[in-house]
This record gives sequence, C-alpha cells and structure tokens, in this order.
Amino acid sequence: MFRRSSISNYIPHKTPRYPNYKKWCIEYDMELRCLFGLFMESINNDNNNEYECDYILFNKFRIMIYNCSSKYILKY
Repeated sequence: MFRRSSISNYIPHKTPRYPNYKKWCIEYDMELRCLFGLFMESINNDNNNEYECDYILFNKFRIMIYNCSSKYILKY
C-alpha cells in the first residue's frame, strides 16, 4: 500500500479563487499541444481510422484538461 509520503514529487496546489481560463491557456499552451499530440498519436495507433487534428477537437481537449486541473499557474 502506498503512503502519500512515498510520492516525492507531489505538490498540492489550492485552486485559485478566481481562475482565468484564457491566462491558463496562454501559460500552458506548449504543454497542452504536446499532450494533445500524444493523445492523437495514441488514438491513431490504436484504430485503423485516421482522425484529423482540428481546432474544435483541440479546444474540447483543452477544456477537459482545464476542468480536471487545479487551475494553478506557476509564478515563474
């Protein structure tokens, strides 16, 4: 059984009181594009069909990640 102390790189962040979606998207744009690329690559490898990487699908992916995240923006 794992204890929380065994996860050495876990950093808890409180959700900000007034999160800003646009600011969050600008800050994490490169990371989101990399995650989306990996996501699309894994989908295309698992299926015989090729899915197009369009902007609408990227926006839905970005909203899903935002809703699952702490909405914390690093201060550096």
